[in-house]
Amino acid sequence: MPGHCSGRGVLWDGAALPRMGTSMLHRHSLARQGLLRDLPAAEMEALIRLTRPISLERGRELFRKGDPPGDVYFIVSGAVDVLLEGATQRDVVARVGPGESIGEMSALDGLPRSATVVVAEDTEAYHLPTNDFARYLAGAPTVAARFRPAGFRTRAGRARAGRARSG
Repeated sequence: MPGHCSGRGVLWDGAALPRMGTSMLHRHSLARQGLLRDLPAAEMEALIRLTRPISLERGRELFRKGDPPGDVYFIVSGAVDVLLEGATQRDVVARVGPGESIGEMSALDGLPRSATVVVAEDTEAYHLPTNDFARYLAGAPTVAARFRPAGFRTRAGRARAGRARSG
């Protein structure tokens, strides 16, 4: 489980939290994600039921550019690097850290992965399988509105186009 116990409770991203059960810690961790803040209780509870904590070791490749659409990860601690691979090198184009998600572009648009993602440092995250993500969005209007606004689609499209030109 992400975080670790101290005499004061659980340390999470350097902040002491009161002692709480796994479900409370799960809820608190997801509620700190940018797109998941201030969700209606029913939407948060549904997401808690679908996500699972996962520990990712430094150096692990989560997915490669061109892979089929797949799972979504909500980063709690640590970081992953988004890489574009050329003929002779790999360039880090972004670092995704606590409070951010990775994999949602492909899960939303159904297109192959637009970049390679590698764990940059030991990372704790919540994992949401792509089929569960689609089902969740269908029944979670608040989150769906946050993931699907024109601005998100435009940014995702520009990111994909930029990565295609670079690769």
